[in-house]
Amino acid sequence: MTHGVAEEIKLLYEEISPLIEGYTSGLCPQCNDVCCRQRHLQYDDGDRLFIRSFGIEIEEIEAHDMDACCVFLSESGCILPRWQRPFRCTWFFCEPLIEEVQDNSARELRRMVKLVRDIQTLRGCCLNHMSGTTNGIR
Repeated sequence: MTHGVAEEIKLLYEEISPLIEGYTSGLCPQCNDVCCRQRHLQYDDGDRLFIRSFGIEIEEIEAHDMDACCVFLSESGCILPRWQRPFRCTWFFCEPLIEEVQDNSARELRRMVKLVRDIQTLRGCCLNHMSGTTNGIR
């Protein structure tokens, strides 16, 4: 992944993060069924490629209890900057989050979905380029 593309993806993360966190900061602390679980803390090839382009190596976390809360989850949310989390931590919107955003602003939900798709497209293009494939986005 070229550093220019990685920077572009990072900027998209930085744009979407306050939008998502504007909702999750009020919604998630009250949740009885936390989404942030150890089983989701899995970095895929795209995550590794992206984060390594900034000179950061990802340490694999060995989870003994896959249903336990994520090791990066604090009382105030994730301690990792959004761009250093697995991509799945950005694109997954639980039903209560979707409902909250829709109740407040359908336009903002569309913007968030567009930003996630833009990140996905850039990640996919880079992965396809690295693997030599041209068939769609992973």
